[in-house]
Parts: sequence; structure tokens; C-alpha cells
Amino acid sequence: MQPTDRSLLVLALGWAAAGAAAQGAELKPSFLISSPSYTEFAFLDARNAAAERDCGGRNLSPALAWSGEPADTKSFAVVYFDPDGNNGQGEAHWIGYNIPTGVHGIPEGGMGASVANMTVGTNDHGNAVYYGACPPYGKFHHYVYGVYALDLPVGELQPGLNRDELLRRIKGHTRAYQSIVFVYQRTPPPAGTQQRSPQP
Repeated sequence: MQPTDRSLLVLALGWAAAGAAAQGAELKPSFLISSPSYTEFAFLDARNAAAERDCGGRNLSPALAWSGEPADTKSFAVVYFDPDGNNGQGEAHWIGYNIPTGVHGIPEGGMGASVANMTVGTNDHGNAVYYGACPPYGKFHHYVYGVYALDLPVGELQPGLNRDELLRRIKGHTRAYQSIVFVYQRTPPPAGTQQRSPQP
């Protein structure tokens, strides 16, 4: 190999390395979501399970925190969704939107029917309350808490939206999205106890 050829090869490899480094930097997300209560894919405690019927919990939502949204973000939306619910068709357990950019988290138990600094939407039970984890006995369900950074001003989205309506309204207005996933499985009751599984 001639010196000139070697120099060109070194230069080409340098460009390739720089390009890979730049690509890696672009792929690293700046918008992040975490929970002070749990790590990603952790098992939820019973306190985060639903309190209804025999779900066995206290219906407390886990704490969430997010940061690093794009500069043109004007509001946030949060959707708590069980993709395994409703026989794999998914189930929205809680929805909040019109959240100001000054808000970067929700404390444990902070998701409910009426929350300051946001509009609470309609879950798949047809109401605005928070519905904790309650999978059928013997099944693991994944619970996705997703945060959308939107270019829509606070108040742009009307009250009462369900998940499908919200997703239609924010299409083309989502500047960034991140989610954190937890897992829950109900402990079967003692033998002889009547079992009720409110959700498939």
C-alpha cells in the first residue's frame, strides 16, 4: 500500500468513527422518565394494585419523574396503560394531560380523579379515577407509564378525552415520548376463597 493510500484509509476510518460516534449521540435519548419508587421492570407492591373487589391493593399510583424535554415543549400528557389487559387489546387505567412544563413529576398516589395542574381524562372503565394493577390470577401484566412532551399549549386539549381520542389529538404534536414499565402478578387467595378476576 502506498503512503497516500494509507493516509486516505486512515482518514476514511476516522470519518467512519466520527460518524458512528455522532450517530450514537443522536440515538441517546435526552427525554427521560424514572420512578423514585421502582427501577424499570420492577414488580409493583400490593399498595399499587387496585383496591376494588379482590385485587388486594391500596390503589396508589407509583411516583414518576421526567426531564430533558425538547425546548419547544408546551405541555405534557401522561398515560398509564396495560397492554396485556382486555385479552391483549390493552386497557387505559389513567390519563392526565394539559400538564404545564414546570411540572416534572407526579408523587406516589398523585394520580386520581382530580389533580392540580392537569386535566384528567377518561379511562377504559368510563371514569376519571385511577385504577391500579389487577391482572387475572396466575398472569403477569406489564404496566406502562408513558409521558408525552407536546407542542400544544396548556388548555388546548378538552376535558374527558379517552386514550384513543388523546392519541388522535396529539398526533403530529408529540415532540418526545418516554415510558417506564412495571410488572405485577396477583397472589392467589387461600384455597376455598371465591376468586374474581375483574379484567381478563
